[in-house]
Amino acid sequence: VYHEFSRPDGSPDYMLNMIADGSIHYNTGDSPDGETFLATKGSIIIYKPLEPQYLSDTTQNITRYWVHFLGFGVPEILNKCHLSEGRFYKVKDIKGLEEIFLKILAEVQSTSEYKVIKCNAYLLDLLSEMARLIDNGPHCDKLNAQLAPALKIINTQYRKSLNIDELAAICYMSKYHFIRAFKEHTGCTPYSYLTNVRINAAKDLLKNTNIKVGNISDAVGISDQLYFSKLFKKHTGKSPNEYRYRK
Repeated sequence: VYHEFSRPDGSPDYMLNMIADGSIHYNTGDSPDGETFLATKGSIIIYKPLEPQYLSDTTQNITRYWVHFLGFGVPEILNKCHLSEGRFYKVKDIKGLEEIFLKILAEVQSTSEYKVIKCNAYLLDLLSEMARLIDNGPHCDKLNAQLAPALKIINTQYRKSLNIDELAAICYMSKYHFIRAFKEHTGCTPYSYLTNVRINAAKDLLKNTNIKVGNISDAVGISDQLYFSKLFKKHTGKSPNEYRYRK
């Protein structure tokens, strides 16, 4: 049975998913028609508040755990656990994480007066254990360090014309190795990541300024306004003006 789930306006809280069996496609951008990430066993997916959520399964037998959470200090906790930069992560051993998810589920269904305290404690245990498992090897640390220069340039210089060959070169990688490593680390290709950064910057300008759409296009590094508008609609499901004046 093929299953799809969509929440275009996202959720008011964080949603953390873990795939224990099977595979599911998750959106990498804001549109259901954009590029997707194939999450398999051991994949961890974290949606921030109000991020559009689209997923569709590819196998019949799927085991997926998820939990919603929100509260004071959550961004800082995720940052300390190195779970704040991307949406997709991967662990090899899910047994311990699965046990914590089941403890949370049992507490949610209990009538104990202490269940909120217990759930909070289990959530912190879950996040810290994920952080330990994700960053438990020299390969991950090396990959983070290697890609850091490229990620910094994309996040701070997205207004400029960026070249994949040059980004690979500053990471001391071949173009092929760079693209493969980048997708392993972020869940999407360098071009898709750059596009997401530009679209997010455009969304911020549309929401918080009165700058004309053509000038916003230039400001985020896309010189062709028509192409910008098509790209924006592909990622968000709305034209720039529709997004600006949405109710």
